[in-house]
Amino acid sequence: MVNPDANEAARVAEVAATEASNVWRGVKDPAVFAQDNKDYPEHLSEQNLKTTTTSGDLESTRQAAVAEQARVDAWRGASLAQHLDQKDYPVWVNEYNTKTLDNAAKIEAIRTLAVNT
Repeated sequence: MVNPDANEAARVAEVAATEASNVWRGVKDPAVFAQDNKDYPEHLSEQNLKTTTTSGDLESTRQAAVAEQARVDAWRGASLAQHLDQKDYPVWVNEYNTKTLDNAAKIEAIRTLAVNT
């Protein structure tokens, strides 16, 4: 049976010899490339953390500003709901479509009246 300590000592000696022989070649230490030795999930988690940090910081700043505005408005008797549009999408779309089609409906009514008279 082979002694694991002897194997490790031999491996360490080989690595040291390789590093010494690479000095004159200008080869970089493998530790320089350690960031590339990550598994995909590890790399992806790190990347996602970096990309969401900015938006998270901006959102926390926005929430703080909203909370501050609600605090300032308290003495006025105003509530945050008065400042925000609290409509669900279907209600909002119907209201928007009604407003945008009003002009067309008026023009069509005038045209229909002109045709019928």
